[in-house]
Amino acid sequence: MDYEFLDITSDVMFRAYGANEAELFINAGRAMFSVICEIESVKPEKTVEITVSAEGVEELLFEWLSRLLTESEIEEIFFSEFLVDEIREKDGQYTLKGRALGEDASVEKGGTLVKGVTYYSFKIEEKEDMLVATVTLDI
Repeated sequence: MDYEFLDITSDVMFRAYGANEAELFINAGRAMFSVICEIESVKPEKTVEITVSAEGVEELLFEWLSRLLTESEIEEIFFSEFLVDEIREKDGQYTLKGRALGEDASVEKGGTLVKGVTYYSFKIEEKEDMLVATVTLDI
């Protein structure tokens, strides 16, 4: 299982899963964009480079998702594929370099408007040799 949605009033909450940090971040991106658009029908025609930094892995995930959302809005792109090229830690500072692929946003493929990623119940846990992120989106 890559991700699942949880019951919550007025927002969208999901849990993303990954065997490692890169897989977790990719699956969290897929979960978020499955809310924003019909992700299965979005073609990976355009690439946007993403680099984010933070002081911890949880904050890095928050920054990754927030940047994906911002780039989607600025470039008017729906993303469907996510690649994490590198996650590096140096002196307590984490940096992620990755890419998001998609196509021009369209009403036909649009879903729910996501205003932002929130800190409500936001966390990363390790469960049974798997990383699990809980994320809430403000809609």
